[in-house]
Parts: sequence; structure tokens; C-alpha cells
Amino acid sequence: MMRLILVSTLFSFLFAFPPLDSVQTQSAIPRILHHPPEVIFDNRLTDLELFVDIPQDSIESVSLFLITDAYEKVREIPLQFSRERYTYRFDPTSCACTSLQYFFIVRLIDYSLYSVPSDNDNGPKSIERDLINSAEHFQTQWDANR
Repeated sequence: MMRLILVSTLFSFLFAFPPLDSVQTQSAIPRILHHPPEVIFDNRLTDLELFVDIPQDSIESVSLFLITDAYEKVREIPLQFSRERYTYRFDPTSCACTSLQYFFIVRLIDYSLYSVPSDNDNGPKSIERDLINSAEHFQTQWDANR
């Protein structure tokens, strides 16, 4: 009797799961990383970098969307892949601006879009930074550490 219960339990356990070929696997979410700079100075170049862990042949384009208080519209800046990342070198001296907002969009050939950073609905959420005078910033840092 015990043997019959053990065998029936074993068979019910084996057939309780669907066959491996019918199991739906979740597609891997691409890893896209951007670490925003803590400080953007008003007189120095700043690299805005995006690291993308997606095969290059799957990417249609990568763009930076940038707006400053000196521009009235958002500018789309196409980025090129170089040295294992996408980079835009922001030059604050080329515009008379005091603040910066930006976000990245990655377009794949299968029409997928990824924004970095993104809000709760996976829509673009801009990063906002005020441009800071470097001399004042370092003087404040110096005074705080004394």
C-alpha cells in the first residue's frame, strides 16, 4: 500500500509540470547603464556616457535628447559607438546656459525603444543639472574639509 502511494505521488509530481518545450521564458531585458555626473561645471567639458549591453547588430540608433535654458527646443544628438560606450562631450562654453536636462533613447531594429533614465511607465525621465562654477565649488569643498 505504501509503495502504491509513493509511486502515485511520484507520477503526479512528474506530470504536474509542463514539458520543457512548452515553458515560456521571459526575454532578457537589455542592460543599459548611465551614471549621471554629480557636478557639471560651467567652464569644463563633461562626458555624458551610456553603456549598452546589446549586440551592435541589434541596435538601430542611440540618441541623446538635450535641452538647456539657452535652447528653446529639445535637440536630438545621434551618438556613435566608440571605446565600448556611447559618449557625448558637452561643452558648456558653446552655449550661454546655466542648466541642463537630458535623457538617452536606444532604438533596436525590432522597433523596441529603451529610455535611460526612465520613469515608472518606462517613459523618458530627464536628468536635470545646474551648471556650477568650478572655483566656487572647489572653494566650498575646501572650506567643508577644513
